[in-house]
Amino acid sequence: MSATEQPALSDVVVIGGGIGGVSLAYELAGDRRVTLLERESTLAFHTTGRSAALFLETYGNSTIRALTTASRDFLVNPPDCFRSDLLTPRPLLQFAATGRGNALEAMYTDVSRLTPDAQLISPTDACTFFPPLRPELIDCALYEPHSMEVDVHALHQGFVGGLRQRGGRIHT
Repeated sequence: MSATEQPALSDVVVIGGGIGGVSLAYELAGDRRVTLLERESTLAFHTTGRSAALFLETYGNSTIRALTTASRDFLVNPPDCFRSDLLTPRPLLQFAATGRGNALEAMYTDVSRLTPDAQLISPTDACTFFPPLRPELIDCALYEPHSMEVDVHALHQGFVGGLRQRGGRIHT
Protein backbone atom coordinates (compact mmCIF):
# COMPACT_ATOMS: atom_id res chain seq x y z
CA MET A 1 0.00 0.00 0.00
CA SER A 2 1.37 3.42 -0.93
CA ALA A 3 1.51 6.35 1.48
CA THR A 4 -1.51 7.96 -0.20
CA GLU A 5 -3.63 4.81 -0.44
CA GLN A 6 -6.32 4.34 2.19
CA PRO A 7 -6.77 0.88 3.73
CA ALA A 8 -10.01 -0.87 2.82
CA LEU A 9 -12.65 -0.30 5.45
CA SER A 10 -14.99 -2.94 6.75
CA ASP A 11 -18.27 -2.65 8.55
CA VAL A 12 -17.82 -6.17 9.90
CA VAL A 13 -14.84 -8.44 10.48
CA VAL A 14 -15.63 -12.15 10.78
CA ILE A 15 -13.00 -14.38 12.33
CA GLY A 16 -12.81 -17.97 11.14
CA GLY A 17 -12.99 -19.46 7.66
CA GLY A 18 -14.97 -22.58 8.48
CA ILE A 19 -18.59 -23.11 7.53
CA GLY A 20 -19.85 -20.93 10.39
CA GLY A 21 -17.59 -18.00 9.55
CA VAL A 22 -18.04 -18.02 5.78
CA SER A 23 -21.81 -18.49 5.97
CA LEU A 24 -22.11 -15.57 8.39
CA ALA A 25 -19.79 -13.41 6.26
CA TYR A 26 -21.80 -14.29 3.13
CA GLU A 27 -25.09 -13.26 4.74
CA LEU A 28 -23.69 -10.03 6.19
CA ALA A 29 -22.05 -9.07 2.88
CA GLY A 30 -25.49 -8.60 1.37
CA ASP A 31 -25.60 -5.10 2.84
CA ARG A 32 -22.28 -4.53 4.61
CA ARG A 33 -18.57 -4.36 3.80
CA VAL A 34 -17.21 -7.62 5.20
CA THR A 35 -13.71 -8.92 5.79
CA LEU A 36 -13.18 -12.57 6.73
CA LEU A 37 -9.99 -13.41 8.63
CA GLU A 38 -8.61 -16.94 8.86
CA ARG A 39 -5.49 -17.80 10.85
CA GLU A 40 -4.66 -20.89 8.81
CA SER A 41 -3.23 -20.74 5.30
CA THR A 42 -6.42 -22.22 3.87
CA LEU A 43 -10.11 -21.97 4.68
CA ALA A 44 -11.96 -24.88 6.29
CA PHE A 45 -8.73 -26.42 7.55
CA HIS A 46 -10.16 -27.84 10.74
CA THR A 47 -13.59 -29.39 11.34
CA THR A 48 -15.36 -28.14 8.20
CA GLY A 49 -12.70 -29.73 6.05
CA ARG A 50 -13.23 -33.12 7.69
CA SER A 51 -16.96 -33.08 8.10
CA ALA A 52 -19.21 -35.93 7.09
CA ALA A 53 -22.59 -34.27 7.24
CA LEU A 54 -26.09 -35.63 7.14
CA PHE A 55 -29.25 -33.57 6.92
CA LEU A 56 -31.34 -35.27 9.61
CA GLU A 57 -34.57 -33.67 10.74
CA THR A 58 -34.78 -36.24 13.55
CA TYR A 59 -31.39 -35.38 15.08
CA GLY A 60 -30.85 -33.30 18.21
CA ASN A 61 -33.15 -31.48 20.58
CA SER A 62 -36.30 -29.66 19.46
CA THR A 63 -34.41 -26.42 18.73
CA ILE A 64 -31.82 -28.16 16.54
CA ARG A 65 -34.55 -30.09 14.72
CA ALA A 66 -36.51 -26.88 14.05
CA LEU A 67 -33.39 -25.16 12.68
CA THR A 68 -32.63 -28.17 10.49
CA THR A 69 -36.16 -28.22 9.09
CA ALA A 70 -36.04 -24.46 8.50
CA SER A 71 -32.81 -24.82 6.48
CA ARG A 72 -34.22 -27.43 4.09
CA ASP A 73 -35.46 -24.94 1.47
CA PHE A 74 -32.09 -23.15 1.33
CA LEU A 75 -30.21 -26.43 0.89
CA VAL A 76 -32.65 -27.79 -1.71
CA ASN A 77 -32.84 -24.48 -3.64
CA PRO A 78 -29.58 -22.62 -2.93
CA PRO A 79 -28.71 -19.24 -4.46
CA ASP A 80 -26.92 -19.16 -7.83
CA CYS A 81 -23.46 -18.85 -6.25
CA PHE A 82 -23.76 -22.53 -5.29
CA ARG A 83 -22.69 -24.34 -8.44
CA SER A 84 -23.78 -27.88 -7.62
CA ASP A 85 -26.44 -29.74 -5.70
CA LEU A 86 -25.81 -29.61 -1.98
CA LEU A 87 -27.88 -32.63 -0.98
CA THR A 88 -27.95 -36.28 -2.01
CA PRO A 89 -30.70 -38.63 -0.77
CA ARG A 90 -29.43 -40.82 2.06
CA PRO A 91 -32.31 -42.49 3.96
CA LEU A 92 -31.59 -43.21 7.62
CA LEU A 93 -32.53 -46.16 9.78
CA GLN A 94 -32.13 -45.98 13.55
CA PHE A 95 -33.04 -48.96 15.68
CA ALA A 96 -33.60 -49.71 19.34
CA ALA A 97 -32.06 -52.80 20.87
CA THR A 98 -34.29 -55.10 22.89
CA GLY A 99 -35.48 -53.25 25.97
CA ARG A 100 -34.86 -49.78 24.47
CA GLY A 101 -37.94 -49.48 22.27
CA ASN A 102 -39.71 -47.06 24.61
CA ALA A 103 -36.94 -44.48 24.14
CA LEU A 104 -37.16 -44.68 20.34
CA GLU A 105 -40.96 -44.56 20.45
CA ALA A 106 -40.78 -41.41 22.61
CA MET A 107 -38.30 -39.88 20.17
CA TYR A 108 -40.61 -40.72 17.28
CA THR A 109 -43.56 -39.03 19.02
CA ASP A 110 -41.43 -35.93 19.50
CA VAL A 111 -39.87 -35.76 16.01
CA SER A 112 -42.99 -36.65 14.03
CA ARG A 113 -44.37 -33.13 14.63
CA LEU A 114 -41.61 -31.57 12.51
CA THR A 115 -40.78 -34.60 10.40
CA PRO A 116 -44.07 -36.22 9.39
CA ASP A 117 -42.26 -38.50 6.92
CA ALA A 118 -40.42 -40.27 9.75
CA GLN A 119 -41.85 -43.72 10.34
CA LEU A 120 -41.75 -46.01 13.35
CA ILE A 121 -41.37 -49.47 11.86
CA SER A 122 -41.27 -53.06 13.07
CA PRO A 123 -38.09 -55.13 13.42
CA THR A 124 -39.14 -57.16 10.37
CA ASP A 125 -39.58 -54.02 8.28
CA ALA A 126 -36.22 -52.72 9.51
CA CYS A 127 -34.60 -55.90 8.21
CA THR A 128 -35.94 -55.21 4.72
CA PHE A 129 -33.91 -51.98 4.71
CA PHE A 130 -30.86 -53.55 6.34
CA PRO A 131 -30.85 -57.36 6.06
CA PRO A 132 -27.94 -58.00 8.48
CA LEU A 133 -30.18 -56.85 11.37
CA ARG A 134 -31.56 -59.64 13.50
CA PRO A 135 -35.22 -58.83 14.25
CA GLU A 136 -35.18 -60.71 17.55
CA LEU A 137 -32.51 -58.31 18.86
CA ILE A 138 -34.39 -55.05 18.26
CA ASP A 139 -37.68 -53.65 19.57
CA CYS A 140 -38.43 -51.19 16.75
CA ALA A 141 -36.79 -48.86 14.28
CA LEU A 142 -37.16 -45.28 13.09
CA TYR A 143 -36.92 -44.79 9.34
CA GLU A 144 -36.32 -41.32 7.93
CA PRO A 145 -36.78 -41.67 4.14
CA HIS A 146 -35.94 -38.06 3.29
CA SER A 147 -32.71 -37.58 5.20
CA MET A 148 -29.85 -36.46 3.00
CA GLU A 149 -26.10 -36.25 2.79
CA VAL A 150 -24.73 -32.69 2.67
CA ASP A 151 -21.86 -31.94 0.29
CA VAL A 152 -19.93 -29.89 2.84
CA HIS A 153 -17.26 -28.83 0.36
CA ALA A 154 -19.84 -27.52 -2.15
CA LEU A 155 -21.72 -25.75 0.65
CA HIS A 156 -18.56 -24.10 1.97
CA GLN A 157 -17.30 -23.13 -1.49
CA GLY A 158 -20.70 -21.71 -2.40
CA PHE A 159 -20.54 -19.40 0.61
CA VAL A 160 -16.93 -18.43 -0.24
CA GLY A 161 -17.86 -17.64 -3.85
CA GLY A 162 -20.99 -15.78 -2.78
CA LEU A 163 -19.01 -13.73 -0.26
CA ARG A 164 -16.58 -12.70 -2.98
CA GLN A 165 -19.43 -11.90 -5.42
CA ARG A 166 -20.88 -9.61 -2.76
CA GLY A 167 -17.57 -7.77 -2.43
CA GLY A 168 -16.36 -9.49 0.72
CA ARG A 169 -12.63 -9.84 1.30
CA ILE A 170 -10.87 -12.92 2.63
CA HIS A 171 -7.46 -12.85 4.34
CA THR A 172 -5.64 -16.04 5.33
